[in-house]
Amino acid sequence: MNSTKTRYLSNSEHAEQAEFVSWWRKTQADDLFAIPNGGGRSKSQGARLRLEGVMSGVADMYAPDRHLWIEMKRSDRGSLSTDQRQFLRRRIAAGDRVIVGWGCDDAIEQVLNGERTRWGRPRSA
Repeated sequence: MNSTKTRYLSNSEHAEQAEFVSWWRKTQADDLFAIPNGGGRSKSQGARLRLEGVMSGVADMYAPDRHLWIEMKRSDRGSLSTDQRQFLRRRIAAGDRVIVGWGCDDAIEQVLNGERTRWGRPRSA
């Protein structure tokens, strides 16, 4: 595999989230689960899932003991959709906590040191 392909795969949202979940399960005692809302689906499958309660904008992961929603983004690019921002704002209004992790390292930093109040990509040090 060439280095460009390797870099793309290692920085994918999937890879960042999988690395974060691995860290969580090794270091945190409470539950964390993923919410598989994304991905390509046929129109009929999408309609069936919406009838079952799937909705746009729901965060990628939830830690129920902490009332903590985690939306994971790639460390090098990406943005929150309008639906994601609205969902996260509703969760905060309901008393939950929210992390937007711009990559695994940023998400870990926020778990250990507290959530940032701004959801934009952090500036590099």
